[in-house]
Amino acid sequence: MNTIDKIRSLFVLLPQRDINIANEFLNKRDFPNLKDLVDSDVIKAYDTLLKLMPEDENGECSEAYIRAQVIYNDLKDLQALVDKQAAAFEIDEVEYYE
Repeated sequence: MNTIDKIRSLFVLLPQRDINIANEFLNKRDFPNLKDLVDSDVIKAYDTLLKLMPEDENGECSEAYIRAQVIYNDLKDLQALVDKQAAAFEIDEVEYYE
């Protein structure tokens, strides 16, 4: 599976409203905007994870917390793939202004 297919396969982890937008960005190879979208969804997933976290260290983890943790970890994998692709489009500001 190539990188584009791997990225597309992980879109199922995104919120439903973002999947079509992510596909459009990927189809256009607009990795900087795709990166922004995925970064935003990773932050939202982390916030959800924090809200579901047990009150104390020895507290039992709920099924919802475990599911949120899996989604967050998989979104971090997606983020790493997208970041790698977006890096090729980033301009070194120092070089740009010289």
